[in-house]
Amino acid sequence: MGRHTILHQVALLMEPEYTMCARQTLCSDSQTNSMKTTHYFRTSVMARRPYLRAEWVQCVLRNPIDTQVQANGRIRRWAFIQEVGKYLRVVTEPDGETVHNAFFDRRFRP
Repeated sequence: MGRHTILHQVALLMEPEYTMCARQTLCSDSQTNSMKTTHYFRTSVMARRPYLRAEWVQCVLRNPIDTQVQANGRIRRWAFIQEVGKYLRVVTEPDGETVHNAFFDRRFRP
């Protein structure tokens, strides 16, 4: 059994009592295709993290379990991605919808 399979099974067994993003796609293709992103996100973030899925980013934007505003006005949001068993942090521009960065945050604790 491969590492991915084991992680997937562990993630499916976890059922935290807080909002999480389930295995099912939570938004339609038209919603993910219309997601606003910065040039940095498209060229740098997605090049380094090709495993990120648009539906996960949308899930975090729509169902965050925590939100913080940075000193520069950017907004951090987190949600648990059940499929991988980790918290995804999505950073948006101050408008709250243009995605600037996204990554699995090992240090986040709800």
